[in-house]
Amino acid sequence: MESRAKKIIRSVLLTLLQTVLVAGLIVGIRILWMDGMILTGIPSADEVAKVTVSCLDQVRELTDPDEIAQAVQLAGCLKYDLLAEAGASGMPLVTICYTRTDGRQVSVAADLETVWWKGRTHRLKEPEIFVSLTKGLFFAAEN
Repeated sequence: MESRAKKIIRSVLLTLLQTVLVAGLIVGIRILWMDGMILTGIPSADEVAKVTVSCLDQVRELTDPDEIAQAVQLAGCLKYDLLAEAGASGMPLVTICYTRTDGRQVSVAADLETVWWKGRTHRLKEPEIFVSLTKGLFFAAEN
């Protein structure tokens, strides 16, 4: 009886291990070759008191909760390619600075092909989308 219970437990553990390995493989493939890696550490909208968005020589300060939520969601477009090397471009076209309710600031910047995040540069998986969306959402009336 005891050996039968051990076999069942071993079978369940083996199945669980296989499931975890397959799930990890699928997630890895999606991140590396399909969707790209998301930026981790972007604050949630309820943690942000204000957002400062700058695009070239234009600057907007956002304090409306709906606009803050849009600015936080916009960072979801910044998926980067883990395998590609970032370009040697010079200056960001768009910079978003999230000021948290406790006063700390978190900034993300991008040009058409590169994102600057936490002191590192990454090549964007979908170039130009972030800059275009930022201009359209926050600076369309000014153009």
